[in-house]
Amino acid sequence: MRTQGHGITTPEKEEAFRSFFEGNLNASRAFSHFLHVDLNCGSGWNEDALCLGSPLVFLNAVKRARRADVGAVFVDQDPVACESLRERLRREIQPPGFAWSVCCQDNRRTLELLLREPERFGSLIADPNGHGRGKAGNGTDYRLLAKVLARHVRMDVAINVNLNLLWQMRGWNRARGADVFKADDQPGIRELIGMMPKEHWHVQFRSPPRGSPGRGFLVLIGRNGVNFKDHAARGIYRVNSPTGQRIIKYADTGRGEHPLAGASQQQFAFA
Repeated sequence: MRTQGHGITTPEKEEAFRSFFEGNLNASRAFSHFLHVDLNCGSGWNEDALCLGSPLVFLNAVKRARRADVGAVFVDQDPVACESLRERLRREIQPPGFAWSVCCQDNRRTLELLLREPERFGSLIADPNGHGRGKAGNGTDYRLLAKVLARHVRMDVAINVNLNLLWQMRGWNRARGADVFKADDQPGIRELIGMMPKEHWHVQFRSPPRGSPGRGFLVLIGRNGVNFKDHAARGIYRVNSPTGQRIIKYADTGRGEHPLAGASQQQFAFA
């Protein structure tokens, strides 16, 4: 199943990605040769939300960080989106030493190639337009992603989750008498976090548009090493905080008070 990843909450998602990028780039200056991988990257511009896509958000973060040792691999299986992104990147002022490539291939192929690479340091975004492995190749094989993150222990991850799709999958699995979730297809949120070899987790919850029957979206951010504080201004909370726990409970069960009720105003340590 494919779901279009564009919508009114996209700017909030890109803000979460921006915090992720800037935090990683600034906190990792002791290491060199930073590699960023963006799965299902799109064209670099969101026509529906009228905002920059994650590739250009990352490029701007590199400019602000003033680092000259960064490389990026942008992946999408749509050749039109890939060519549009190449054109946009060529028009941008390139930071010194910044190297990028746009690969027109599916997510699984990219993860398989990463497993063959020597250990890398950097970041990875999984922003699937579909569920699980999927024949279309636009979902994320979470078991394979976990192997990649175990191979590259210093590569942090941000995963966008469509709660509408997750709950549809729950309904389909129940209807056919299967387990609620299949771990290698579309796991629940706690199960997904448990699968990934990361010490520290943050979560951002994005409410559906007013009047929409949808359940909203999450960005999960997993890191090893530095454990950032909450960033309430951008709606990003540690998973083990009271607000983070409410968000995870709502995402997995649909029960409990509104996830952001009583949210704190602590600030992100490296904002």
